[in-house]
Amino acid sequence: MSRVAKGDVHASLARVAQQIIDAGGPDGRISRADMEAKLETMDGTERALANMFFRFIDHRDHVPGATVTAKDVNRAVEYAKEKLIDKYDLNNNGLSKSEIQEMSRTGKLAVQLAKELRAVNADTPIGFDQDWPEKSVQGTYFAYWDYDDLGDWSYLDYNNWQPDLNVDKGSLSRIDGEFSADGMDPNLTEDQVAMLKQVTVDLWDNTFQYRYANGGSGDNGTVILGQAGNAGHFELGTFTNEKDGQEYQIVRWADIDDNSFTMFFQKNDAGDMVLKASQYDN
Repeated sequence: MSRVAKGDVHASLARVAQQIIDAGGPDGRISRADMEAKLETMDGTERALANMFFRFIDHRDHVPGATVTAKDVNRAVEYAKEKLIDKYDLNNNGLSKSEIQEMSRTGKLAVQLAKELRAVNADTPIGFDQDWPEKSVQGTYFAYWDYDDLGDWSYLDYNNWQPDLNVDKGSLSRIDGEFSADGMDPNLTEDQVAMLKQVTVDLWDNTFQYRYANGGSGDNGTVILGQAGNAGHFELGTFTNEKDGQEYQIVRWADIDDNSFTMFFQKNDAGDMVLKASQYDN
């Protein structure tokens, strides 16, 4: 089972929280009778999670006859994100099967709903045109053939490495200096999207601008991924540095010609994917 992105689980909680809020009347209060009526309009995992989460919120206020407010719901969502979901992601790289098994019933339902919601849109390509990063300041750079003199690094033998995912459909564009992507795999996690954006920005000037389709040039052009274009594709996976035992998330640009790169990422304390090193593969 692939890991489940915490962002997806947060979104499933937020969806159910809105259902609970919508169950209330004009005064913004949600009684148990209001919630029972709302549950009659729902089904499946979403109904089960809404019921469980409302009971969780209601239990936190033991005053007889008390009602739940939108403020109560939103406060409970933030608590649940931290205590019922995020704390189980021990490596901060998405929720694994073993980590999910340790979660509460509410957490497990939130994960299940997240997986179901993602599956509904699994065949619909996505685009992203916001929050592109600046070009990174790379801390370490080495070439594939430098493997005898890498200091604290061990090189990725890409010829014998198996990626977890190939991104070989979709397109990347830079128009008047603004980046965007279209037709991408909808199952990409938030961390994978962040890494792909960083690699795209970092490699644009020395690689992608020479892979334009349809006569683009300079700041204006589109790169078509995979067999549909004449550029290359991305490979995503993990790598353990044999020198220090640390694990890295990898994005490798497998170029159509002679400009392939492997980019090594780790998550910082703020939860952002940070480029740690780049390996030139040709």
